[in-house]
Amino acid sequence: RRLNTARKIDCGSNSNVTTTTATVSCPSGITSLGSAGCSIESYGFVYGTSSNPTISNTKVQVGTTYTTTGTAFSKGLTGLTANTTYYVRPYATNGNGTAYGTQTSFKTLELPKYTVTLNAGPGTCAASVTETSAGAGVTLPTPTLDCGDWEFAGWKTTSAVTTETTTEPTLIPAGAYSPTSDITLYAVYQRTEESAGGGSTEETVSFSDQGYTNQQEVSSY
Repeated sequence: RRLNTARKIDCGSNSNVTTTTATVSCPSGITSLGSAGCSIESYGFVYGTSSNPTISNTKVQVGTTYTTTGTAFSKGLTGLTANTTYYVRPYATNGNGTAYGTQTSFKTLELPKYTVTLNAGPGTCAASVTETSAGAGVTLPTPTLDCGDWEFAGWKTTSAVTTETTTEPTLIPAGAYSPTSDITLYAVYQRTEESAGGGSTEETVSFSDQGYTNQQEVSSY
């Protein structure tokens, strides 16, 4: 005898939903094991982004032996897509086929969005960018400015290099960047000076938030 879907696995619940994970449960378990001699060979959950998923969709097996009716079971789902609706059904398979339980659904959470404010000093750049996905992050630009020997060196998270220094700060290069909270980044500029001494040429690299030897007010954009 084939397991009866409507009466034999009538359960389903979802919890702990995040952007990429969720826990699916069958609190009341399987209420009938089928006819004698047809023991359950596999049970768990099937899910997908379309209604009424089957074992031909994504199947997550909880176990292969189920001997006591009413035993609850659950499973954690991973690798989900953010801001997406998923449909879930418990399933049980024996020698006569597969039965499905009550369908439930859940929607994964949206990825967090963070604002990155860029302070480029006397240069110019975009005022701010908002990441559209935590995974993709944002693209930090290279400020456009005309400041003689000074050139853009990178972005940093604190505004500490207000005067010229030869101590290199920790910098974030232009390009892909994945913030974890709202943040303001400050542009740092550098210049290289050569000096001759003892028959050799030495190079000194200086850094500054300002980008100019004559200090100018750092403007927020």
